[in-house]
Amino acid sequence: MKRAMALPTAHPARRHVAQLRSVALVLLGALHAAALACGACDEDKVAATYDHGVVAAARAAHRSVVYVAIEGPVDARAAAARIAREGERTPGIRRATLRVSSEPAAFSFVADRAQRPPDATLADLRRRIAMPGLRFSVVRIVHPDPRRPT
Repeated sequence: MKRAMALPTAHPARRHVAQLRSVALVLLGALHAAALACGACDEDKVAATYDHGVVAAARAAHRSVVYVAIEGPVDARAAAARIAREGERTPGIRRATLRVSSEPAAFSFVADRAQRPPDATLADLRRRIAMPGLRFSVVRIVHPDPRRPT
């Protein structure tokens, strides 16, 4: 008859090393997540809604282009569809300049500052869409004067 061998219990120092490894892995994961939030996602949002013709016309007319992230616990496709529908009717957004993306969730437009500033335009658009949890975050504003900060 074979005897079952008892597994040796881990030495306290080995258990401590294993716990330290686990903590180190968690910390590395957190650092990795922070590294991903370096602004590359913002660049993706700008690229997804960039239209050279719109930007060139805005610059020629001395107008700003506003790039905005769609945020919050909302269906990005539904939000993008509503933004496309309501954005063209929102004062402060120049006609035919609205560009919308559901992946990544973002939009851009040429601001009509004569009507209202971009923050008031975004607040009005958010009210018109009326999706609970929907938030807008300005990613970048490209001014017609390249020396002016974005």
